Amino acid sequence: MSDHDVNTAGVGLVLSVMWLTFSGLSTLLRNMVDRPQLRMIMLATPLLIVAGFLLSYSNENFPLLILSSVLVGSALACSNAPSTQLVLKFAPKGMSAVSTSLDITFARLGSIATVAILADAEFAYAASTICLSSFVAAFCAMAISKELASNS
Repeated sequence: MSDHDVNTAGVGLVLSVMWLTFSGLSTLLRNMVDRPQLRMIMLATPLLIVAGFLLSYSNENFPLLILSSVLVGSALACSNAPSTQLVLKFAPKGMSAVSTSLDITFARLGSIATVAILADAEFAYAASTICLSSFVAAFCAMAISKELASNS
């Protein structure tokens, strides 16, 4: 955003929109993860990440930057609700708090590592890395949701 003269208030607005979208959608999705929509929610995550990333990268149009922020916030919410449910479902008895804490910690560490690696990358490399990572995530989401459906 600094390459396109977005000031500090603009960056704050983009991040606020992203986290408010995440919070609101997380609340709505929390009750949907036990239903058949789980696969759709899990598959939406990588698609929204790719769309938000491609829309935001080297975009000078501020309203589109806000839209990309909404897409990324939605993707984070779509990954958060099922992740927590799955961790709680498979956590050993009496270890649910530790398990969810580890889930959150490793998710944050993965995000930090990804941002650190791609922060100064060229668009082609960053976009292909995000798209490939999202494809792997979509494949994993499909495999896990099929497994859960067959065990139900």
